[in-house]
Amino acid sequence: MKSIVSAVAIFFTFASLAHAGQTRVTLCHATSSATNPYVLIKVAEPAYATHIEHGDFPPNEEGLCIPDDGGGDDGPPGGVS
Repeated sequence: MKSIVSAVAIFFTFASLAHAGQTRVTLCHATSSATNPYVLIKVAEPAYATHIEHGDFPPNEEGLCIPDDGGGDDGPPGGVS
């Protein structure tokens, strides 16, 4: 059991280091929950396009997760930090 815990800890350490120093982008992540349909997450900029492709989107100017009405381009990724 100790080796499994160690392996998991090593995996998450390397996963965190893989994105170290990269620009992070805030997105509204779709949860498939009726009561909490979106949560704010920060992803490494290279992962931005993949998240957008499966329905995630940048928060609005107030930082809220309100889906686009389909009225056009909302501009560059929001929440770059």
